[in-house]
Amino acid sequence: MRSAKGVRFPKNVGWNLDLGRLESADGVQLPESVGWNLDLGRLESAKGVRFPEHVGGSIYLGNLESAEGLQLPEHVGRNLDLRHLRSAKEVRFPGNVGGNLNLSRLESAEGLRFPEHVGGSIYLFSLKSTEGLNLLRIRKGVFALVN
Repeated sequence: MRSAKGVRFPKNVGWNLDLGRLESADGVQLPESVGWNLDLGRLESAKGVRFPEHVGGSIYLGNLESAEGLQLPEHVGRNLDLRHLRSAKEVRFPGNVGGNLNLSRLESAEGLRFPEHVGGSIYLFSLKSTEGLNLLRIRKGVFALVN
């Protein structure tokens, strides 16, 4: 399925919602909650997408490059994969990410506000500057966020 336009999803999905082949989510109304994983791995733009308030597992948005105005769920129980995102300007991250936050291609920290809690690792391999981030150096090459 490349487009889900006009599809009505249930209010709650108890387990996985696999839309991994979806290329456009324009006008798609996702459920209010997903019990486990939400896969939108091929989505390149999330403009106008209203995400569930709660995802118990992971969210896969691996192809998303632009996320202007993106409002993610308040709670992600496991991992949040945004590996191709280059800018997080105006992105509203969840308050809680239980696992890893993958921002491995993020180049700029401008306007970046991390979740209050990340239970795993934060991947920032491509960040060109740490300007604007409040980091504490723990040891060579390892930093921690300071709130």
